[in-house]
Amino acid sequence: MKKNHYQALLTVMLLIIILGFPLFSILIPDRKYSKAERRVLDTSPTFNLETWKDGSFGSNMESYLTDQFPGRDTLVYGNGLINRFLGNNLSQGVYNGKNGFLIQAFHIEDSTLSTKSTKAIQSFLAENNYANGYILLAPTASEILKDKLPKGAPVDSQEKWFEENTSQVSGENVTVVNLFEPFQSSEKDTLFYKTDHHWTTQGAYIGYQSLISAMFPDAEPIQWEEKEICTNFQGTLMSKSGYYSGKKDTISIYTLKNMDVNYIVDYVESQQKTATVYSSEGLEGDDPYEVFFGGNHSHIKITTDQKTDRKLIVFKDSYANSLIPFLIPYFSEIDVIDPRYYAGSVSQLMANSSYTDILFLYNIETYCEDNSLVQILSMEEE
Repeated sequence: MKKNHYQALLTVMLLIIILGFPLFSILIPDRKYSKAERRVLDTSPTFNLETWKDGSFGSNMESYLTDQFPGRDTLVYGNGLINRFLGNNLSQGVYNGKNGFLIQAFHIEDSTLSTKSTKAIQSFLAENNYANGYILLAPTASEILKDKLPKGAPVDSQEKWFEENTSQVSGENVTVVNLFEPFQSSEKDTLFYKTDHHWTTQGAYIGYQSLISAMFPDAEPIQWEEKEICTNFQGTLMSKSGYYSGKKDTISIYTLKNMDVNYIVDYVESQQKTATVYSSEGLEGDDPYEVFFGGNHSHIKITTDQKTDRKLIVFKDSYANSLIPFLIPYFSEIDVIDPRYYAGSVSQLMANSSYTDILFLYNIETYCEDNSLVQILSMEEE
């Protein structure tokens, strides 16, 4: 009899979990942003005949329910604690590496998307061949810091992917910037944060040096001075994985040492202007990496007092945020487009501005996973 009661109790509890949690998810308002994971969460997907037929509704609904699951932040944290207790070195796609490094795993499930992105870039640069085209796809920690990965941790080769993918790019006006050798010959431990997926400003500086060598091969070197502005940064990989080790990173900015450049930063969508690329509000918020431009924006226009006819347009992800400040002394205008948020017409933007240079600046992981670049460039062909 007691056994039957126990089985009945287990059945009731299981039904509460199966039926109660989805109902609870529907009753409580959707969260738009996770402070713990520092990212925008998926909201309820649109249902129609098209999304039902192509299967996107089902996959989007699964992602939505996962993001909006009650107590998600607590579960992520608890999962991290359990993994550490059991000695597991992988949680939510993040490796608990050596010397306190948390490293995002890199796996290419399907190379179709990145191939489409590269073909879209090739077509776009061919169509706008009056301008110099540059492609900088930065390797991430899983490639450069392989010695920090747990023993036997499987990751795909970014360098092999880079060689195969960029071999599709051609054109007299197109330059592919390769950062593998400069990164490997640098002090590698300083190139990436231990708790965040971004490169450090020191890593961005190496990227800037390689890029400027391609853009301005005869330019005189510009002197920069490093300044630490945050010493207690704990980034997205810590919050995503739940591996809370107490490690803290330092964020630096670089300022011009022997020259002055005046400029205005125009956040086009919000119609706000400022005289600096740095945001004190971003530094003091949930994600101090947002000290650079206050985070990601659909369209930023930077106008400088530099007497040059060079004008640049950048298509980018968040890696670019810490590199773009280095480019300001070289251009009279810089337009920064984040395809993940930009809803305007790129062809109209190109027609209204006399750009001399076009830059695609991404980290390899984002480039392989995000389809917004394909979408925004493909719209121009329709």
